[in-house]
Amino acid sequence: MYKWLLAQSLALAVALCWPMPLSIATRAVGHPEGDGPKHLWTLWWMRHGDLGYTRWVNFPDGMPLYPIEPLNGLAALVLPLGVVGLSNVLAMVHLVLLGLCAGWLGWLLTGERGGMHVAAALAQ
Repeated sequence: MYKWLLAQSLALAVALCWPMPLSIATRAVGHPEGDGPKHLWTLWWMRHGDLGYTRWVNFPDGMPLYPIEPLNGLAALVLPLGVVGLSNVLAMVHLVLLGLCAGWLGWLLTGERGGMHVAAALAQ
């Protein structure tokens, strides 16, 4: 039963991020004037910066700055992907997990496969 939910969530994640999956390591998902660059910078900073303090903001004095995505930052420390590729993979993983969790909630509330799939699709 849940394999169909996983398949649906994967398919919707790919469709919602299209055309990013074609160039997952070179083109970041999102708009350059949106939050995308901030997310990329956070991943870079978590990998290369002095956590909790940075000179890159308020240069040359620097200032305390704490990452807003600490779990994604931990992934940046562990996974050997480039920042753009890592950001795209994390976006896809988040979308798939959103679909799975929403589908599970839909199943708990309705007890129906249809409710599970509709909840997952609407959330994604």
